[in-house]
Amino acid sequence: MSQEIKPDSVYTTEEAQDFLRISNRTIKRYLKSGIIRANKVGGRYRILGRELLKLVSPETEEKAVKAYQKIKQKTKKKRVTYNGPGKQAFNKAEVEDVFNDLGLGDE
Repeated sequence: MSQEIKPDSVYTTEEAQDFLRISNRTIKRYLKSGIIRANKVGGRYRILGRELLKLVSPETEEKAVKAYQKIKQKTKKKRVTYNGPGKQAFNKAEVEDVFNDLGLGDE
């Protein structure tokens, strides 16, 4: 899709998937976790363009790298428990810190 994302336009989940080039499962996960904020209208999600732009902006990428480095440093300093193969368990405060660093939290 070569169209421009307009901040004040409203998009469906299908349109958002096309813009972001992500799967249906991923868009649902982003909606459920609050990474993408949306409203339900008639039983279907509607997403503002500014929410999509937040995910693809260079500032968000920089924040994500910094948040990743912060988590990496914390895990080096203390023992991390595992909930199975490849799944690290973080406490709620650490996860909230990362979301706040990305500008996705309820600051």
